[in-house]
Amino acid sequence: MLLRSHPPTAGSTTGGASVTIEGTGFFMTDKVTFGGVDATNYTVISPTKIIATAPPRVAGAVVVSVKNENGDATQTQNFTYTAPLELLPVTGALTSGVVGVIYNATTFSTAGGAPAYIFALSSGSTLPVGLSLNSSNGQITGTPTTAGQYSFTITVTDSVTASVSASYTMTMDELPIAEAVTKRSPPTVKTISFR
Repeated sequence: MLLRSHPPTAGSTTGGASVTIEGTGFFMTDKVTFGGVDATNYTVISPTKIIATAPPRVAGAVVVSVKNENGDATQTQNFTYTAPLELLPVTGALTSGVVGVIYNATTFSTAGGAPAYIFALSSGSTLPVGLSLNSSNGQITGTPTTAGQYSFTITVTDSVTASVSASYTMTMDELPIAEAVTKRSPPTVKTISFR
C-alpha cells in the first residue's frame, strides 16, 4: 500500500475538512488516522482513492495514515491544522467617507485559516458607488460619488475553502459646502463741501 497525496493539505482545528487521499492498495481499508486520531469518517472510493473527514485536533502538522490488512501506509506530506478562519474587523460600522474625496480607510484582514485568502462581496451586496474591494488584500478604495448609508456583507475564503462572512455598514457624506461669502455693505460715500 502506498500514499501519494491528500489534498487539501490543511484544515481547521475544529475538524470537518474533506480530504481526498490518493495512492494504491486501499482495498479493505481498516483505518484512516490524522496524527494517530481516527478520521471522523471515511469512504473507500476505489483501491486508489479514499475520502476522509479530518477529526478535530490542536493546531500543528500531523501525519496522515491508512491501515489495512496489508499494513500501514503513511503520507510524507503532513496535514496542517490551523486555527479557525476569522474575518477582521468582526462586524459593524466602518470608517465613513466623503463624496468626491479619495477613500482608503478600510482594509479587512484575517486570523487563522490557511493562506492565501480571497475577499469578496457576498451575493446581493454592493459597496458605495465609486468604491471597490481588492480581492487579494481586502482593501476598499476609490472615490465615492453618491452620499448615503450602505450595508453589505464581505466573505473571505482561504486556500482550503474554509470561508467566513460578516456584515458591515458605511456612511458616505456629502462634501461640505463652503460658508457663503458674507455680503458687504456698500461703501459709505462722504460728501465734502467746499466754500
